[in-house]
Amino acid sequence: MSRVSALRWPLIAVALALVPLAASAKGAAPAPSSTASAPAAPVPVATPEPPDIAIPKLQAALKKDPNDRDALLKWAQYMYIIKRPDQTVAATQKLEQLGVKTAEVYYYEGVAYSDLGNQKEATASLQRAADLAPTNASVLVRLADLLLKEKRGAEAERVAQRAITFNKNDASAYDTLGMVYAAEKKYDDARKQFDIANKMDPKDTSALMLEAQTYLDQKTPQYAIDIYNRVLAANKDSRDAIYGKAHAYAQAGQISDAVKQYDALLQLDPKNVQIELEVAGLYAAHQQDADAQKAFQKAVDDHQGQSLPLITYGQYWYTKKQSDKAVALWKQALGPKGDDPDALNVLAQYAMSAGKFADASTYLSKLISVLGPSGATPDLYLGLGQAYMAQNQGQQAHDAFRKAYDMHADPVTAMSLAQADLRVKNYKEAADLAETVKKKAADFAKQQPVVYLVAAQAYEGLHQTAAAKENYQKLLSYAPKNSELAKQATDAIKRLH
Repeated sequence: MSRVSALRWPLIAVALALVPLAASAKGAAPAPSSTASAPAAPVPVATPEPPDIAIPKLQAALKKDPNDRDALLKWAQYMYIIKRPDQTVAATQKLEQLGVKTAEVYYYEGVAYSDLGNQKEATASLQRAADLAPTNASVLVRLADLLLKEKRGAEAERVAQRAITFNKNDASAYDTLGMVYAAEKKYDDARKQFDIANKMDPKDTSALMLEAQTYLDQKTPQYAIDIYNRVLAANKDSRDAIYGKAHAYAQAGQISDAVKQYDALLQLDPKNVQIELEVAGLYAAHQQDADAQKAFQKAVDDHQGQSLPLITYGQYWYTKKQSDKAVALWKQALGPKGDDPDALNVLAQYAMSAGKFADASTYLSKLISVLGPSGATPDLYLGLGQAYMAQNQGQQAHDAFRKAYDMHADPVTAMSLAQADLRVKNYKEAADLAETVKKKAADFAKQQPVVYLVAAQAYEGLHQTAAAKENYQKLLSYAPKNSELAKQATDAIKRLH
């Protein structure tokens, strides 16, 4: 196993974001490693039983005694293995409530939080694990990786150095320090660490792959190609190396050589639509439009019934300012029932950017229905509310923004709801929401002085002239001079005198 691991609606923007064409070339996240020098190293699971056998036993044990500490810990471990990090976090929090605050508990809590995208909590949990197991390679390597993602390079470097100090025979520690150096653009230092790791474990090509990436980062693809060839000499079917080599040739502008590597990948994985789309994207990026269109169409033909090729081909035409062709492909991607979520999403974004707000609200309403209560996000409801607001449908906008606010109360959802409140003359709620934002998110209010405009207009609606004037005055303090907001505030103050 390699040592190295490899639909949220955005707030409406005028530009349509392209779906990334490139999948990660790195493998799945590895199980944490352990070394003889690392005490009490966390392990993937404390029993050799496979999940389908162990999990029912653990369910029975926890039904009998919900506070069974051993069962809870094994449950946390198994839930992480079967990719249910939410269950892992629930189990580790239960253990902490029961007084079990070990390095292993915090380790699994940290890696689970990381998988859930909660990097702040992940880092905090892994730091606790490191405090309890200060020499443990698994803990230190994961902590350094998270610190690096948070752009805390100096701290990541110290943690990685500590991992090497106490685990001199653990190649993953050297890999980690090398990645830290690479992130800091200390490429020569990084390659020294990768060389050490490769010599320690020559059968694992992870370090070579990381070293090749440093050359790509430095825009010296030929050196990367040389390293990928070393990997392929040992394993001619290494998909990671072939993929990396394709990227290196592309960076060097050797398009035909890059395509040959992609073809080799497709020989190993003929059904990989992502690779076909990367080929098309490569041609498009180099203005070889005839080849790009041919490659996109091939991906569509080879993967009938899949929405991704149609959506991506549509995005190609969108960048060519041929919206009609793009929309036709996106509508085809909707499928026979018209319910493909990705197609609905991209059509809704396009409709918003094109000012076709009725279409946008239709697509968003359908998308929310398709995703259901567990899948629809606050941002989807925000988008729907914006579409209704643009059509002067105040009550529908209010209802959509209310949904977003109830799901996730923050300054954005609060002020969206408050503006809809003004439309439907619900002045009391608008004023309350604006005051809440001013109190709990003062910096946001200063940066977005429309908060004071909403508050002032709400107080005007409530016939509270003094409060309205006070907010208009505040608005003048934060709005740029000569802006439309400043003009509105000045005119309102004169009117209220």
